[in-house]
Amino acid sequence: METDIKDRVALRWNLKRIVLAPARLIDRSQGIWRTLVIAAYLMATLLIATFSYRQTQLLSLPDVGDPFNVSEFLAFSIPDDQNAVLPYLEAVKLYKPPPDRSFFATLLRIPGPNSPRLSPEARLWLESNRPALQQFRAAWEFPDAFDPAAQSQKIAGFLDPEESYTRFCSAALLEADRLMEEGDLAATWDWYHSVLRSTWLIGRHTGEGARQLAVNIRSRVSRRLKIWTEDPRVDPATLRKALADIQACESLFPSDVATLQVAYLAARQAHERFYEASAEVDSPPPDPDRFQLPKPLSTYYNEVKRWLRRDRERSRRVLNLAFRNWIEYSKLATDARPKPVIRVKVGPRLQGTPADFFPIEPQAGGLPPMALARWYATTIDLRPKLATLGYYQGQHSQDLHAHASQVMMIAEELYSREHGDAPDSPQKLVGSGVLRRLPDFGTYFALFVDVPFLVEEQLTETDQD
Repeated sequence: METDIKDRVALRWNLKRIVLAPARLIDRSQGIWRTLVIAAYLMATLLIATFSYRQTQLLSLPDVGDPFNVSEFLAFSIPDDQNAVLPYLEAVKLYKPPPDRSFFATLLRIPGPNSPRLSPEARLWLESNRPALQQFRAAWEFPDAFDPAAQSQKIAGFLDPEESYTRFCSAALLEADRLMEEGDLAATWDWYHSVLRSTWLIGRHTGEGARQLAVNIRSRVSRRLKIWTEDPRVDPATLRKALADIQACESLFPSDVATLQVAYLAARQAHERFYEASAEVDSPPPDPDRFQLPKPLSTYYNEVKRWLRRDRERSRRVLNLAFRNWIEYSKLATDARPKPVIRVKVGPRLQGTPADFFPIEPQAGGLPPMALARWYATTIDLRPKLATLGYYQGQHSQDLHAHASQVMMIAEELYSREHGDAPDSPQKLVGSGVLRRLPDFGTYFALFVDVPFLVEEQLTETDQD
C-alpha cells in the first residue's frame, strides 16, 4: 500500500517536471537563446495544433469503402453465343466507308414527302455494304451486349471503334429509306427495329457516354418512325408487329443499379486522376459575392485549405457514401422508391444540378441522409465534378420518355386504322386492347418538386471552411 502511494507521487512529480520543463528552460536561457527557445516552442505548439486539427477533420465521416463488390462487378462477362458485340465487330471489318466526305450529308438525311430520292451513288454504296449490313443486323438479334475490350481495360462500357456504330446506324437507316421508297414497308420496319434494339443493347451495361449516343440514334429513328406510321401503305398487321417488337425492347432497358455502378467506377477514376494529373490542382470556381485573393495567393491558399481539410480523403469517403445511398435507392422497386429528404446543389454557393439523398436505412457504418448531405456540401473538389443521381435519373427518364413516345405513336396510329378515328384519350388504347398498359414516360423530377434544398445558411462555419 505504501509502495503504491510512493509510485503515484513519483509519477505526479515526473509529469509536473515534464510540463514545467519548457518554462524552466526559458527561465534559464539568456538573451538570444531565450528568444530562440520561445520561437522553437511556439513553432512546435503550432505544428502540433495544425496536425491535430487536420487529424480531427474526418472523425465523424466514416470510411465505408466501395458501395458494392467492385471485383465481382469487373469480373462480369457474357457468353460469346449471347454477346452482340462480337458479331458486331465482325461487321465492322466488312464495312466499306463512303467514297468521300460529302457523302456524309446523305447519311444524315431526314426522309419526308418532299425529300429527294436516294442517288444512284448512295444505292451503289449500300449494295457494296450489303454483307456488312446483314452482319450488323444479325448481331443485334443477340440477347445481350458487353464489349470485351472495355472489360480488359477495367471499365464497363461500349468502345465504339472509330465511331463505326454511328456510321452503321446511318447506313441501316439509309437502307430503310431505300426500302420505303420501293414500297417494302414491312422490311423498312425490320431495319428500324434492328437499330432500336442496338441502342438499348449498347447502353445495357454502360455509363452515360454510350447511353447518350443511344439517345441520339433513337431520336433519328423517331423522326423516320413518324413518317412510316402515317404512311397509308403500312397495314394494321405490320403496325401490330411493330408495336409488339418495340414493347419487347423493354426487356433490354439498362439497369439503374448497373448504370450507377459504372458511374461510380468512372467517378472514382476521375477523382484519382484529378489529384494525380498535376501538382497544381484547379481552384474551385470563384464566388463573386466573396473577397478574392490575387491568383498566386489564392492558389497557395486553396492548396493549404485542401491539405488541412483532407479534401482528397474527404471527397473519396463522401463519394462512396453518396453512391451507396443512390445504389440502395435504385435497388428498390419503382413504386417503392421514396422521395428524397434533402437536395444539395453542386457548384459555388451550392448552385447547379441537385444531388438527392434518400431516407435509405444506413448500412454498417453509413450516414443518415441529412448528415450525408452536409458532408457532401463541404467538399471542395467533388461537387463541381460529380454527375449526381439526378443526372442519371434524368437520363433514365429521357430513355423512358423516348421509348414511350414511340410506343404511343404506333399505338395511336393502329387504333385509328382499326376504329376509323384517333383515340380521344390514352386510356382508350388500353380499353380497346391495343395496349396492355400505358408506357412509363419517366417522371423522376416531377415527383420531387417539393423536396427542400440544403442552402448555404444551414451550414455551420466549420462546414464552410
